[in-house]
Amino acid sequence: MKKIVLKILIASIVLFPFYGCATIEPLAKGEITLSDGEKVYHGTSTSVRLSFVRIKLSAKQGKLINSLYGREISHEGDVITYISAKKRKELAGIYGNIFLIQGETEYGKTDFIISISGGRIDKISSRGDGRINQEFLQQFIGRTLYSSFKVASSPADLLEDPHIIKPLGEAPKTIIAAVDAVRKVLIWGAALNLSRTH
Repeated sequence: MKKIVLKILIASIVLFPFYGCATIEPLAKGEITLSDGEKVYHGTSTSVRLSFVRIKLSAKQGKLINSLYGREISHEGDVITYISAKKRKELAGIYGNIFLIQGETEYGKTDFIISISGGRIDKISSRGDGRINQEFLQQFIGRTLYSSFKVASSPADLLEDPHIIKPLGEAPKTIIAAVDAVRKVLIWGAALNLSRTH
């Protein structure tokens, strides 16, 4: 089934990163527009159910996140918040889990809106002061926790590894912020066992 592209247009959502974990506040009625133009509303959609999920990390989950990330970014008791977007029971399919991660780029503060399902990135977009090249962001679609996140630094790198991330004109700070946001979401998904339900 064709995956529906999710684009968050919630102006009131503010992201507060805490030890690498995302929190979405406030969790009031927001509007999400799907790629086919259908508008859905938190709690009232006829076709999509949006749930705002808050999970307090256990000590085991915090250790797993830190182990997968390669350094300490989480602690027991930290809260990860995400949006679970599912079709109603009588309809087939699940949209995925949507995370908002704030990163520091050359453009200033940038929100990365990342949807994962089945342990894979299925949508990524950004919003903020500057516009990040969408072609650059599309390279993350389909990547998993165990994909390569190496960024090409020379044309020779492109010949050696066809899956390497191409800078495509983006500046280093933006590249680092995007890679970090994607890796965090995939790690959180693994630690929270989100792929089991997709």
